[in-house]
Amino acid sequence: MDAVQKIYIGYYRRPADPAGLIYSAGRVSGSGGNLDAIIEAFANSPESLALNGAITGGNISDVVNNTYLALFAHPADSGGLKYYIDGFNTGRFTAATIMLNILDGATGGDDLLSVNNKLAAADMFTRTIDPGLDGVAFQATYAGDADNAKARQFLASVTWSPATLPTQSATTTYIQANISDPGDI
Repeated sequence: MDAVQKIYIGYYRRPADPAGLIYSAGRVSGSGGNLDAIIEAFANSPESLALNGAITGGNISDVVNNTYLALFAHPADSGGLKYYIDGFNTGRFTAATIMLNILDGATGGDDLLSVNNKLAAADMFTRTIDPGLDGVAFQATYAGDADNAKARQFLASVTWSPATLPTQSATTTYIQANISDPGDI
């Protein structure tokens, strides 16, 4: 499920909602672990299009920099930016694969620490909402644009620094104050 959670982080810049994580992980599992089974749907979803627009040669530079900022808290370095722009413009990367390629490009240093910390925070967030990750015992309603925006804010503060990782208590408090609806547990 970590690979699917990372896809949520890369494409939507937020933790996965439990139902979406379970569904997408099932699709990946049913395809023998091939992420191609879901990335096209993520790249072309209304949420992704609202964040990035349709990814074209005209906006690929902005998409790459915005993805770097969301994942790593810094813009792309000139070499990385050129690599991803050239890869997209030559067809080596597609609108569906560009985010995954940027995520997979974080192989060391602060960028990898940032992805790993965001993954840990996103997992805690998702499991706080559905502790059994079984789609049954939701503790809070996490749905819609407003909740997605608040979830993005939660994850945006997480960087390479371990000091930015929220505790379980802080995560629960954040969800109670920003995500849950009246009547939620």
